[in-house]
Amino acid sequence: MSSAVHGYGTELQRGDGAGSETWTTVAEVTNVAMSGLTTETIDVSNHSSASAHREHIAGMKDAGDVTFSINYQPALNSAAGHGHTTGILADYANRTDRNWKLVFPDAGSTTFAFKGVITSWSTSAAIDSQLGADVTVKITSAPTLA
Repeated sequence: MSSAVHGYGTELQRGDGAGSETWTTVAEVTNVAMSGLTTETIDVSNHSSASAHREHIAGMKDAGDVTFSINYQPALNSAAGHGHTTGILADYANRTDRNWKLVFPDAGSTTFAFKGVITSWSTSAAIDSQLGADVTVKITSAPTLA
C-alpha cells in the first residue's frame, strides 16, 4: 500500500520579520508549487579531457520560485491578508524580502522555509469564477527543510 500524503492541508506561512518571528498562514491559498531546486554546472573541458568528452563541475545552486494561487480578497489587510496596505500585495509593492515557509500535512509537519521576494502578481476575475490571484515568490537564499 502507498504511503503517499494528500496535499490538502498544506499551509503557506508568512513571517513578520520580528526578532522572535511570528508566522501567519496566508488566507485562502488554493494551490502551491515549487519550480524546483537546481544546480548549475561549469564546463571545465580541456584539450586533455578523456575521450574528447566535456567535463563539468557543480556550480551555484538556485532554489527557484514558489508560486501560489489564492481566492483573492483585496480588502483583507492583515498579516494573513492579500491587501495593499499590510497584506501580501504590500510586500510586492514594497519589494519586501520576507521569510516564508510551507508546512506540509505529513505526520511530521515537514517545513520548507525560505526567504523570498514577490516577483509577480496576476489577478483574474472571470464572470463564472471567483476573484483569484497567482503570486510568484523568488527564493533569495538557501532554503531549509526540517
